Amino acid sequence: REVVDVRYVAAMNPKSGNFTILDRVLRHFAVFATNMPDRADLVNIYGQVLQAHLGTFKNKDVKTNLAPALTNCTIELHAQMMKNFLPTAVKFHYQWNMRELFNIFQGMCKANVKIHNASVPIAQLWTHECLRTFKDRMPLQSDMTKFDELLTTIQKSFFSELPPHAFDY
Repeated sequence: REVVDVRYVAAMNPKSGNFTILDRVLRHFAVFATNMPDRADLVNIYGQVLQAHLGTFKNKDVKTNLAPALTNCTIELHAQMMKNFLPTAVKFHYQWNMRELFNIFQGMCKANVKIHNASVPIAQLWTHECLRTFKDRMPLQSDMTKFDELLTTIQKSFFSELPPHAFDY
């Protein structure tokens, strides 16, 4: 017998079941969703985007030093959010994925050369984008406080050379 004009349609639930698919089976399908990229890939992707945008700035410190630090601290913050703020039945919207990273970097790429002409205004913009992306989705004050502590810890570890008021906006 010969089978003609047959199409395969399949779906997988990323929350349950086995995540490994044999290559012999996978070759028959188009993949529309993938797992979260590795940290090195995220640094490469978003770091280049931010470096290209900040490369147009006149301040040499902003051009060279700030993009790698902003990229690494944003990815670290995102990883800590995925680790510390897990979804529950009440907080089902705590689904942290690449959309949040994209939102932060999209906001960072709106930095204006005339307004954000030094490290401090860019650090304030980064803080604002992180608060807008993560904290605005939190319904409980306890979660907001925990997020503020996490954000402060990450700011101090990645931006020790900036003054403490740099992250006030």
